[in-house]
Amino acid sequence: MRRIVLTLMVLSLLAFLGGASIFGHQATGGTGQQAAPPNTTHHAVHHHAHHAAANPEARYQAGIHTLSGTITTVDSNSRLVIVTDSNGTPFDFVVSHLTRIDVNGKRGSLSGLADQANQQVTVKYRDGLRRGLMARSIQLGG
Repeated sequence: MRRIVLTLMVLSLLAFLGGASIFGHQATGGTGQQAAPPNTTHHAVHHHAHHAAANPEARYQAGIHTLSGTITTVDSNSRLVIVTDSNGTPFDFVVSHLTRIDVNGKRGSLSGLADQANQQVTVKYRDGLRRGLMARSIQLGG
């Protein structure tokens, strides 16, 4: 009986410490991440982000990424835009009410992007970790 209780206590402690570690990484909000070169492991990105976290300005700048590609899908109901890069890799971007959308130099809307399939866009985004890639701005055309 004591072994079972001891085993449960150890497992609970390990689960608690593992959860604290996860929440510790979430506390940075993913803002410490920098764009990873191709074939870089997820661990290496977090390791590099940890070093960038020492400088708050660098940490903020490192959190914003840019992707250029072609609009593949726009789902206004789900507030989702899928952009495919030049390598054919699709990226799903979550569009919030804070996302700035510009179409040919003028303020646009998510529903307006639906008519722009197969057009070239540039997306600035942050990795929202569990929430996905959060689009900060979407720019189509000049």
